[in-house]
Amino acid sequence: MNSQNHESIASNLPPDPLADGGILKFGQKLREGLISSESVTRTYLTRIKALDGRLNAFEHIDFQYAIRAAQEIDNLLSGGVDLGPLMGVPVALKDIIAVEGMPTTAGSKINVQDIVGGEGSIVRSLKAAGCIILGKVKTVEFALGAVGISQPRGTPWNPWDSEIHRIPGGSSGGPAVAVAAGLCGFAVGTDTGGSVRLPAAFCGIYGFKETAGRRSLDGIFPLHRGLDSIGFLTRSAMDAAIIYSTLQNCTLPKSRPLRSLKLGLADDYFFRDHDASISDCMGRFLHVLEKNGVDIVKFPVPEAAERETYFPVVLSASLLSILGRDRFLKNQQLMDPVVARRTAGGLEVRADHYLKVEERRQLSKAKLAERLAEIDGWIMPTANILPVPCAEFDDIDRGMDLAASITQNTQPGNYFDLCGISIPIQPRGNHLPVGLQILAATRSELALLEIALAVEDIIGPIAAPILKNFVSLNN
Repeated sequence: MNSQNHESIASNLPPDPLADGGILKFGQKLREGLISSESVTRTYLTRIKALDGRLNAFEHIDFQYAIRAAQEIDNLLSGGVDLGPLMGVPVALKDIIAVEGMPTTAGSKINVQDIVGGEGSIVRSLKAAGCIILGKVKTVEFALGAVGISQPRGTPWNPWDSEIHRIPGGSSGGPAVAVAAGLCGFAVGTDTGGSVRLPAAFCGIYGFKETAGRRSLDGIFPLHRGLDSIGFLTRSAMDAAIIYSTLQNCTLPKSRPLRSLKLGLADDYFFRDHDASISDCMGRFLHVLEKNGVDIVKFPVPEAAERETYFPVVLSASLLSILGRDRFLKNQQLMDPVVARRTAGGLEVRADHYLKVEERRQLSKAKLAERLAEIDGWIMPTANILPVPCAEFDDIDRGMDLAASITQNTQPGNYFDLCGISIPIQPRGNHLPVGLQILAATRSELALLEIALAVEDIIGPIAAPILKNFVSLNN
């Protein structure tokens, strides 16, 4: 196909139905009869057919189920049944989350369906709210990986560069790529050490992580039951607020007055080895916050460095325990080499050492909780690097070192049992994405969303990647 025909196909790609106004405006149009859930679902399926051949975000798409579910939603609405703000919104789920009638691979070639179990609470809640599940999006194998690279089932392509395959972030790389490219209304992921916030930052979208234990994780492959949390990847803070308030059945949070905010700025530990453009972008954004009346104070957290000795121990041991020693040893040659190596580390973890680092974590959590009461949120860059080429991780040893560095700002959020959000703050124009992370106290999701909404008020709608070069020639 020549370039002229390719341009024609690209120009005929239907626009993302939720790009203008998000979930709120979608709901208004739906109830006014200007659109239907079926028409919007078909548009997303068309975009998936056209773009996902290269983006590789989806692991499984159920076209017939999605269209049938959308038709049923439209029938309910026409019959006077209104299920609420999420009714009719097409969504994608990270492929560690079970959905009845869809396979769950957990990003692996090893069968772990017995561990995942049947459809759980989060999916039942989404269905009860009227969401249309388009399918499953890719994850790093067993959700163990911050970079997003995964050999067994492929690495999604970051939509911000059509020429160089850059890391999408992980482990919720598929959800982030799908949202950034407009392949779904929003996506559901999980976050154990940054797995929602990092891909959100690398793909230029919002990534909101709840506190661990906020909701049941049944029907989801577990990485570490004490650290795992549900997260939502969206194109706006308002969308995240609508999703959270709907699923929690609570009042929709409102934007906080900026002059009422006191935010703690992370210390030098969180700015180590930073890309110069991230530091520059962060500096300019802090200036904007201060200009709008936000009180920014220094907020050192020396305990944050403990994450370096904690995560390598507990994640390796936890995943080994979940898989089972026999299953791991029998199938490790089928696994992603980095994930296999990290899991193998659990074979050498001593029980006394595991308990020691966990005890240390509990003490540090309690100390930080007292200091967090003095501020509204704790801010820092989400990641210390831009989305670099995947090729930089070809060497396993170097790749593991880079991955450990990438999580320096996100793992503390899980270590201290906080909720958090990554907000895209890259400047307009041809720039790779940059994320601002805000962490807040345990179970203070509503307060965190109020802060995120206030920040969104001053930064406005986020930029979108240019997708014309991703359109498949065979769609």
